[in-house]
Amino acid sequence: MRTVAEARRRAEHERTRAATPADHAYAQGWRDAVDILPEGVDLLRQVLIQTSAAASDSPLEQAHMHGMRLAAEWIIEK
Repeated sequence: MRTVAEARRRAEHERTRAATPADHAYAQGWRDAVDILPEGVDLLRQVLIQTSAAASDSPLEQAHMHGMRLAAEWIIEK
């Protein structure tokens, strides 16, 4: 598992790359996943399961969930 510091750096990297509203929603998903990390890896795993099963018609919500899911995978699967 990656450290909180590593995860925060990666989330900041995603934020600086964001150019479109969908990019910003994706980056916010990263930040939200990083904010959950101090609560414990089990909660982060739940987020991974929930975002994998979730569906939305909103492209911004989809981008946000995608960011959270990828961040959770990246953090957990070091």
